[in-house]
Amino acid sequence: MNFSVRSARHLAGMLAGMVLLAGGFLGCQRTPPTPPSAAAARVNGKEIPRAEVEKYMRVRTYNQPQKPTGDAEQALRLDVLRELILGEIMAQKAEQLKLQPTEAQVDAEVRNLKGNVSEAEFKMSLDQRGLTDADFRRDISRNLAVQKLVENQVGSKAQVTEADTQRFYEDNKNNFLVQEPQYRVGVIVVAESAPPGAAPPAAGFVQGAARIRAAAGRLQGGEDFGQVARQLSEDPQTAQAGGDLGYQPAAALDRLGPVPKAALLKMKVGEVSPVLEIAGGYLIVKLSGKREPGQLTLENPEVKQAVQQELQTRRQELLRAAFTEQLHNEARVENFLAQEILAEAPKAK
Repeated sequence: MNFSVRSARHLAGMLAGMVLLAGGFLGCQRTPPTPPSAAAARVNGKEIPRAEVEKYMRVRTYNQPQKPTGDAEQALRLDVLRELILGEIMAQKAEQLKLQPTEAQVDAEVRNLKGNVSEAEFKMSLDQRGLTDADFRRDISRNLAVQKLVENQVGSKAQVTEADTQRFYEDNKNNFLVQEPQYRVGVIVVAESAPPGAAPPAAGFVQGAARIRAAAGRLQGGEDFGQVARQLSEDPQTAQAGGDLGYQPAAALDRLGPVPKAALLKMKVGEVSPVLEIAGGYLIVKLSGKREPGQLTLENPEVKQAVQQELQTRRQELLRAAFTEQLHNEARVENFLAQEILAEAPKAK
């Protein structure tokens, strides 16, 4: 993991994942039907404009140095449209069941996803992809509605029993054999200077040294490490998880750098390091847990919780996939783009 990476990379990944969400906000725009020539598909009578497909084609290919052409471009266009269709189907069902989020819920999720990205940086990233703030908010709103829909329809069916837990543990017992000491590590990462395109200090940007001092001060004042990490850490891979890296063998601590590794190996569980300087920025680490070599059992609350979480995640993914397939089967879908690609293909001799 590169701990000097910018929060802008988190935003880029977040925007790249907006395609599936985008189909949802089409369902709430009750505009007059467009002719089929301007529509890429129709879902239960609601058309998905070709312009919308092209917009999210740009989002998907923004960071690709070489854009796809020919058949590869058309294959990607079909994939984007497929996601928009699914998003529209899900959004229509959520609207039918009145599962839309409140404005306050949308505001909270927007703040959560933006994280530490400045307004100037956020706007620049949207502009570069041809998106607007309104696009972003509508996508987030529909994503929250889809989450509510899935929870409403399949959430109660994803329960994990004690028998499920025991069976999974026995089937995967070797995975719970600790061969060497493992360290559960939390991190707060701050870069030393402003990212490209960020607002200057006079407009409110806090330089890295001041930001990491603020984080250290809050921790010394007794604030929760995970909460401070979510609000101040600039590492996109860990910030939303409260800085948690999970359990790591000693060898894996090398990627943190020699100074953080040496600090962790001397710390007791629950301790937090002072501010540490790393390449390109600053780091605070916490030793949240330690495992000694040996066989982990279900009597360990962490192990049992991890097994149940894994089982529940798998079951939720399976049920969601089955639910979306069922909705797709029930929907009236006309994919005009697919029809055109087939019609334009050379006929076999």
